[in-house]
Amino acid sequence: MNYRLKLSLLALSFTLATLFISNLAFAYTITGNAIQTETDASITAGITPDSFLYFLDTAIDNINLVLTFKAEAKAKKGLNIARERLLEVREMINANKLEAAQIAQEEHANILNAVQNSVNSIESSNSSE
Repeated sequence: MNYRLKLSLLALSFTLATLFISNLAFAYTITGNAIQTETDASITAGITPDSFLYFLDTAIDNINLVLTFKAEAKAKKGLNIARERLLEVREMINANKLEAAQIAQEEHANILNAVQNSVNSIESSNSSE
């Protein structure tokens, strides 16, 4: 195997492991119409926009959302991803990397739009019942 392929596979493996581990740290409680998230205080932003792997992180998150078919599950995953993006914004601001913070903020807004679509879907299915 050539060097670039090995490096790409290593980066992909690291990203997938990071995403898997970060997803295990979240627990959700649904009460009425509210979704509450309980998080472990040790969770960090993970891969940030100043990393060359950030595009892979966001792509995997987006694929994960697309492959989630139930609106409730999609909303939960979206909230999880949105929280990660906010942590990225905070970390980039603390590092005085404002352009990278702006990238994370835009990704956060995109994820929140997906969450809103899922919530709208839930509301419309509840109102039709």
